[in-house]
Amino acid sequence: MMRTGAGWTNGIAAGLALALAAAAAAQPGAAPVRPEADVAAQLAAARYPSPVLLGLWQRLRTDPRALEDFRAERQGQGPLIEPVAGDPGARRVTYLYFGDAETEAVRASAGPHAATGGILMTRFLQTPLFYASELVPADARYTYGFALIETRRSGPGGEVVTSEDRFDGDPLNPHLFGGRPLIELPNAPVAAEAAERPLPARGTVTRAAIASRALGETRPISVYTPPGLAAAGAADLLIVLDGRLYASAVAEDGVPVPTILDNLLADRRIGPVVAIFVDNLPGRRDRDLAANPAFADFLANELVAWARAHHRIAAGPAHVVVAGSSLGGAAAADCAFRHPERVGNVLSQSGAFWLTDRGATWRSPYPTGGDGLVIARYRDTPRRPVRFALSVGRFEDATNLFATNRDFRDVLLAKGYAVAYEEVDGGHEAASWRTTFARGLTALIGRPSRARGSAPQGRTD
Repeated sequence: MMRTGAGWTNGIAAGLALALAAAAAAQPGAAPVRPEADVAAQLAAARYPSPVLLGLWQRLRTDPRALEDFRAERQGQGPLIEPVAGDPGARRVTYLYFGDAETEAVRASAGPHAATGGILMTRFLQTPLFYASELVPADARYTYGFALIETRRSGPGGEVVTSEDRFDGDPLNPHLFGGRPLIELPNAPVAAEAAERPLPARGTVTRAAIASRALGETRPISVYTPPGLAAAGAADLLIVLDGRLYASAVAEDGVPVPTILDNLLADRRIGPVVAIFVDNLPGRRDRDLAANPAFADFLANELVAWARAHHRIAAGPAHVVVAGSSLGGAAAADCAFRHPERVGNVLSQSGAFWLTDRGATWRSPYPTGGDGLVIARYRDTPRRPVRFALSVGRFEDATNLFATNRDFRDVLLAKGYAVAYEEVDGGHEAASWRTTFARGLTALIGRPSRARGSAPQGRTD
């Protein structure tokens, strides 16, 4: 049974202090023994790197209600976020979870350790509180959660023991993204383009469908047209995969591309853009986006032609962008590889360039599989007239995602491709993608880079 309060805390501190004092006194010429309270404080300072947790330990020594007061104080606040002495570019993030009598263990799935299984949390003394700390870049934005192991006893005398895993959010943190608790550290980049603001005019989004001979099906799409398109002249074409994720409203937990386009156009950072958001059909996302030649044909041959038939799109592949995230990023690059005569720009966010010829199977190409399928194609063929904007999160799976995006960047640069590349302190999620989409798009078709032979504006290292 868990106990709380000053009695237990003082007892363990006293025991540790007495043990250390006895050991010290047994040494010849030992210095005078320090008071046990000093020794306990020294041990606590070493155990609790978070100043707030250390303060809680100190409060518990004299106040049995300190833990409940602390829980009330943290309600609505979420994890502890504290500065790191001597390192202004980092913050100490301490995750907190209050379990119950059945909670055996808790793991925080968050931040830099999310892709490696998270962090096993430590019980605070013998209380219901579990905690785990890590140093996180001060510009990070990411979601997190908790994995619990709960043990229950039943039957006469409690002979039957059952243990089960359970996932939970953070009852202390009301700030959610995609249904998961969200952390935004002080220097996290502001996604101003993804926020609604007063504008003189906005684009419109309409639903449509296109019958595809390449896929043998009818595919639903959403079409964004900018304000004043009729008088604006020819527009660029943006094709976005995982359409519902990217055609979302600002209040939804996706990437609000219609709002981003409205803001970029109002700021004159881009010219007019017609955007087509391609919906996934149930159960067919992996089939379509795993470098499927039929899907690439649908995008380049059928969808581009449909857009040109219905809207005034500027001539040439340099005015066509295919964008996507994860498998969608790999599919965008594959489409441009197969059809550079129609698609001249790729915007990939956390592209799944680990993809092999086995399809969308979660299998790293390392250490024996060689480069991913899309990477190898670009590596082994002459340079095509395609420009790239790539971004990836540093908290993503180090081998399957983060490393392969760097590999793809290096291959493209070595082959002479124009590449804008960005790494952010975030994970494999829309919370990161909504901050990088505008920068990727303006690198490709923004007004400063409309000389189509020039390199995209952006980082390449």
